[in-house]
Amino acid sequence: MRALALLLLAVLAIALSYARLAPSDPKTWNIDPTDPAIKPGPKGYLLRANGDAPAPVFDAAPGMLLEVLEDVALMTPGTERLAGDPLRRQLTFLSRSTVLGLPDYTTVQAVAIGARTSLVVYARSRFLPMGKAKHKARVDGWLKALESRLEAA
Repeated sequence: MRALALLLLAVLAIALSYARLAPSDPKTWNIDPTDPAIKPGPKGYLLRANGDAPAPVFDAAPGMLLEVLEDVALMTPGTERLAGDPLRRQLTFLSRSTVLGLPDYTTVQAVAIGARTSLVVYARSRFLPMGKAKHKARVDGWLKALESRLEAA
């Protein structure tokens, strides 16, 4: 019985190590969130016309909006830019959970609508099938901080 418990602990340790250390390929995770084939499911949260909530719209140019959003996102502990460029109107961030270091990915695309800009946001987990509430909280926090910064400018 003790050997079985040790074996299970070893398997769990290996699985958690893999989840924490597995490389994140930008080509896999920096995807177009406006693609209608993308469905958030239980692992994701999607802000766009046919997603979990409508995409927010701002009175700002796409590149400037993404630069400010990047500053906001990078202030989140465990978050780094994985791919993209504000000038190309798309960024993908890798955010790791505090305790286990599990990766989550958030792709943000700026879409010009006349003089305004909409942000299409797709946040998803890599390994665990739950997380919609966690993704929503992170994205809502980023958007609230973005709005505050835009109002202050």
